[in-house]
Amino acid sequence: MEHLPVRRAEEAAFIYHIVLHELLHQFRPSDIPDFRYQGDAIRSIVVPGVLVREHKRPAWLKILLSLNASREIDIMRRFNALASKSVRAPRIKIRGETTSGFSFFVTEDVGNERFIPETRYGTGNPHTSWSNKHDIADAFWAVTAANLSVDLRGSKGPAAEIWFDDKTTQWLQRAEMNGAIEKRFLSPKTISDAIETLRAASENMPAPGTYFSHAHFSNTEVRKRDDRIYLIDWGSAKFVPLLYDAAFWVWNAALYSWRIDTRAWLRDVEDYEDAFCSRGRHLAGYAYEEDVLRHAFRTCLLERMLGALLVDCAEGSPAGRSLTEQQQIVRNCRMTLKALLGSF
Repeated sequence: MEHLPVRRAEEAAFIYHIVLHELLHQFRPSDIPDFRYQGDAIRSIVVPGVLVREHKRPAWLKILLSLNASREIDIMRRFNALASKSVRAPRIKIRGETTSGFSFFVTEDVGNERFIPETRYGTGNPHTSWSNKHDIADAFWAVTAANLSVDLRGSKGPAAEIWFDDKTTQWLQRAEMNGAIEKRFLSPKTISDAIETLRAASENMPAPGTYFSHAHFSNTEVRKRDDRIYLIDWGSAKFVPLLYDAAFWVWNAALYSWRIDTRAWLRDVEDYEDAFCSRGRHLAGYAYEEDVLRHAFRTCLLERMLGALLVDCAEGSPAGRSLTEQQQIVRNCRMTLKALLGSF
């Protein structure tokens, strides 16, 4: 579409009001809209509200401002049609498209119960108990079993070696633009060692190599309700290697770990690995031994930490952190990467 990408808030606001007009008497917002960015472009608009014709039942409106936007709607519906009843995407209640081609949809509200209180992330201390880590791991394996058991794309993903090579190339290109190497978040030797380790480790990733996943398994986008796990925001769904989602959880927590000292953080990482990988698994026709799972987890987490240091930390994510807080995040990510390099 010629009007993509949307970069100006005024343009996004205009699209938002067009959609609200089309949803008149169906959906009513209850808060201000959240413009969600990807780089300097606005990729979506999200706002809570109520379904007017369903006794004002809570719901969420999402307006998609990217190419192939309707893919997200189709994936969510296909997942709910094929996956187990214990892992779900929010039900889509209304879907539509503006005359200018922007897709939008309204989903049920699945609540706000998370595995770790949101306030712990907001205060820089996403630590949680050993038993809760195992609850998170159980949820991860339920989600992984659901993803492995359904064919959401109708095609095979790339081999793990290609997937990791593409990722490291992407991180290096970003690092050249954002100055990460000049800022010495990592030394050139450490970067080279990490890439060589990833290249070798990716050759021994377990089957199926990569599979299609929600791919944002984090405290923000995983919810609990009525003994079910709900995955919200499918805009980043893609092919990933086994244990990527588990590593994604740890990476996400690392970026909010500014009040956790490095020694305690490394213990947290070890506890998470044990929770995710401490015993073999049989699911969706695959059998995985513990050592295979640990190898996959460490490989995926090494990729996540390399990206964290070359991109997230270098570009000031999460925003709003003081220099001292950012330094602690960098320290935790750097020492995690160092420990991982020593584990292969």
